[in-house]
Amino acid sequence: MRQTTPKDFLEFKQRCEYYIEYLGLKNWCLTYEHGNVGNLIKISESDQANCLTDSESRIVTLGLGEEVEDESTIDYLSIHEVFELLLAEYDSLARSRYATEKELEKARHSVITVLENTFHKDFLRTRCKKYFKKK
Repeated sequence: MRQTTPKDFLEFKQRCEYYIEYLGLKNWCLTYEHGNVGNLIKISESDQANCLTDSESRIVTLGLGEEVEDESTIDYLSIHEVFELLLAEYDSLARSRYATEKELEKARHSVITVLENTFHKDFLRTRCKKYFKKK
């Protein structure tokens, strides 16, 4: 493990913003924290990064811990935390005692829509064109 630097934090933030834009998760107010700073996010010693969300107010704090395994870990951590954000509303509803089936279905379909849009935009149109040619 090695200490994270301000440069690591900037890279983490830039990569998170790229993946958030790529997935179209534009309905969140983003904040970032580095290390165990502030009261909004608590990163345990074993966490290298964290995602704290408030689904009702649509506020998310993405945090990079004080230590990471190595430089290449930053990209993995950023995409992992953005995927946490992608599932945040569904996770919040699933933990609620009063969530209805309709609310869970809506949240599940929100995730599916993001994945469909992402794959359709990038994967199906470009990389798999040859597999879907009309005969």
